Amino acid sequence: MKNILQILYSGLGGHGSVFFSLVEADVKKEFRHSAIFYGIEPLLEDYALKCNQLNIPYVYEKKRQGLDLDTQRSFLSWMEEQRPDAIILHSPPMLYLCRKYRKKFPKTRLLLVEHNSNSLKGSKGWILSSLAFPFVDHVVYLTESYKKEVQKKIGIFFKSHKAAVIANGINTSRFCPKELPSSRVVNIGMCGRMNSHKDFGGLIDAFETLIKRQLNFRLKLDLAGDGPDRSRLEDYVQSIGLQKDVTFRGLLGEAELVSFYQGLNIYAHSTFAETMSTSVMQALASGIPTIASSVSGMQLVLPSSIGVHVEPGNSTAMCNAIEALLSNRQKQEQMAMQSRSYAMENLSNITSWKQYLQLLFP
Repeated sequence: MKNILQILYSGLGGHGSVFFSLVEADVKKEFRHSAIFYGIEPLLEDYALKCNQLNIPYVYEKKRQGLDLDTQRSFLSWMEEQRPDAIILHSPPMLYLCRKYRKKFPKTRLLLVEHNSNSLKGSKGWILSSLAFPFVDHVVYLTESYKKEVQKKIGIFFKSHKAAVIANGINTSRFCPKELPSSRVVNIGMCGRMNSHKDFGGLIDAFETLIKRQLNFRLKLDLAGDGPDRSRLEDYVQSIGLQKDVTFRGLLGEAELVSFYQGLNIYAHSTFAETMSTSVMQALASGIPTIASSVSGMQLVLPSSIGVHVEPGNSTAMCNAIEALLSNRQKQEQMAMQSRSYAMENLSNITSWKQYLQLLFP
């Protein structure tokens, strides 16, 4: 039985969802799976729990400052014990580790997955994008537009025969709709890492304006996730007097996350950059009418035919879009059905898994 190792970030983000979605898509259990978690944040408790539940061997180390060669050597020793036949690398800085392993085991297949939004890449990120091709079998991009942006930016370093496009997938059996009880309370929500890339502050401003418009609804804002901006956002909510109406749920385990989405009437994803938002995908699979910032990459996961796009950073536009949806019950129901249907047809982890296998074991 072949062993597939995935190397990913230890904290909140899209890597974990992609990793577990691919493992769960191996429904016939035809492969062994293992994982390396590495990053500046502690290993999420939910990741460790799921690895144990799925019998996935894993190792975690917190990143130290600088090159951190000691940790890389420790990982290399563990990899040699596991002897993976293929590696899916979600974290480009770990390319050096994979190169070291492939020197000893040259038949190992190696795929690098580009997750980080091009608009957020610094010089180091672009260097890694440019220099990765000679050392991997394929570079996987989440969208065609993302791939074209990279090709244009790095020019002669781009190798078309090694470039592949595979959209992320999620477990649409787990993330599914649940009928909400009739209520005058309308729950609006967003899930994501609370940092400068996500516009949680803009969504809070939009929500405050909705409250001031005194609509015929009792409005609640549920925010899931954690990150460096969380305490600042909580202080801001306190300063504008909305602490009774805005809930910070923190990091949620998968079961809690499913319940979070199933408790929402509207999902509002306010952001400055995305590659392929896992949170939006989960909302769609849960059959929630969705509004999102019209950043690069969002059109693929949320076509305008099933969702609403607003200008990034424009809290008034977000507020108006939410109000328009609130006032049109028929539109909400239509969007809910279309969202679920689209997710089932286009965002399934089974489809992604089959595409990865074609690259890993051609």
